[in-house]
Amino acid sequence: MEYVTLCLWHFIASFKFIQQYREVNKSKKGDVVQEAINYMRSNLDKRLSLEDIAGNVNYSPSHFGQIFLKKTGHSPLNYFNQLKIQKACQMLDFSDMKIKEIACELGFYDQYHFSKTFFKITSETPSQYKKRNKG
Repeated sequence: MEYVTLCLWHFIASFKFIQQYREVNKSKKGDVVQEAINYMRSNLDKRLSLEDIAGNVNYSPSHFGQIFLKKTGHSPLNYFNQLKIQKACQMLDFSDMKIKEIACELGFYDQYHFSKTFFKITSETPSQYKKRNKG
């Protein structure tokens, strides 16, 4: 029921803020950082390297890393991990998947690696997060 409510609010907001919604979802021509973020979002299930991300926007890894850091304040891989953990939180909130399944779904090596990354970003383990939010 919570998920349906959130979807409804998102749907209604997309009408009220249609121009902003369109701007966020389209990448500006030549904005390599936005292109890279879109690439990361569409590949959350994979293990991407800096070379993979930089290659997608036709930049060298070192030059791309500097541009990305300057614009976002995060390294590309740190940002990618934050996107993965954000997705993991959605999965923990709105599905009955086990932590091990979520780790696999998001391309982590194993549950331990996933939990370590999750804790580093959120300061709590996935099971603590799930228990706190689902009761």
